[in-house]
Amino acid sequence: MPRLPLDIVETVIDILTQEDDSNFSFIKSCALVCHDFLPISRKRIFASLAINDSYACPSQPYAYIHRMTPSRFRELLTTSPEIADYIRDLNYRVREKDLGEDALIASLKSMTRLQSLMIWNAVTVPISWNWSTSRIRTAFVHLFRLPTFNELSLYGIRYFIIADLPPNLKNFTFDDLHVLPAPPPSSQINIYAMSIGRCGYTCDTASEQFYEARIENGKPVIDLTSLNSLESELYGQDSVKTLQDLLGHCTGLAHVKIQSIGSPLKLGSSADSILTPVIDESLSLAGLNRVHKMLSPSLKTLKHLQIKAVFNYDDPYCGIADELELMSGRNVIEIINIQITIRMDAEGTDEDEWGRLDSIRTQPAWPHLRSLILSIIVNSHAREDELAESLKAMAATQFKGITSRETVSFKFNVSEDWL
Repeated sequence: MPRLPLDIVETVIDILTQEDDSNFSFIKSCALVCHDFLPISRKRIFASLAINDSYACPSQPYAYIHRMTPSRFRELLTTSPEIADYIRDLNYRVREKDLGEDALIASLKSMTRLQSLMIWNAVTVPISWNWSTSRIRTAFVHLFRLPTFNELSLYGIRYFIIADLPPNLKNFTFDDLHVLPAPPPSSQINIYAMSIGRCGYTCDTASEQFYEARIENGKPVIDLTSLNSLESELYGQDSVKTLQDLLGHCTGLAHVKIQSIGSPLKLGSSADSILTPVIDESLSLAGLNRVHKMLSPSLKTLKHLQIKAVFNYDDPYCGIADELELMSGRNVIEIINIQITIRMDAEGTDEDEWGRLDSIRTQPAWPHLRSLILSIIVNSHAREDELAESLKAMAATQFKGITSRETVSFKFNVSEDWL
């Protein structure tokens, strides 16, 4: 019987992985075919794991995520220790009873090729966990030091030690993080992508501590000049000031995403008991100490600009054209993606103001532009006007120039969100 080369087998299994169900039925069957198929199949099944998170979703480049309990994780790596070599991505929700469990700590340390780790504390029922004194910290720091490790996400962590940051860290995401700046790390970290604030909590203090921290020779712990991508959520003027300081040290950004929401999430009354954002009415683009000034150090490298804003009473137009006009003639931007959410109490803007985008976008001062996306979401519950329909009509009345420009892809969308 002819024998297929293993590279062809891997290609076939990759195709099956894309079509498999969440229980890996096809791949598990492949694992039982022969001894050579077993490691190839395991590499797909156990590449991405989630512990204590039954709702975890897979992240790129993984098609699926394997959800399990800490006891199942320990059992798996105890009975089949070789599986530890296949785990690349780990999503770990910390539970109080896990913090001092030696068997779990040993299982975590047994992973040898981990690349990405998310550690998080539940928002609804958080545990009181001190990173700096917890025994499980030793396992995490061990993983941080693996030569393969380069991506870290931290949510709801208290007393994280900056010196524990992975030396090869390239992608760093954090929210609701409390930091201990001392002792200083021994070497500088060249991060490629950073995301600040993804779950609705302010990170102003932690952000400041990260970029102000210094290694022994006085250089910054995080070399912001190496940063290629930055995402940040804004909840108030303190957040704006922090972002402004960060961007002032970034000179090579290619991708920037700024999301202006309002104040941090706050717990509602006992009657509703929900977490809701409180909109800061001062966070219009024109009120952010000028977006063009914040981005100025990276205008010669910035290729993709994404702005998402939520407004209640402020003018939903929020000074977009003004900011873009001030960037014209000195940029290499290729993609601009703007998404505006108009809250229930916001009034519409003069259509001619939105139309200013058309004249600005068609000017030769944007020679590299190839895509402009403008999305407007109208919260329609209890609205008595026809704001959404009025905005939709602008496609024919206000954006004729950019629509006819063959070298630029223009996408305009207005949708209603019935809260």
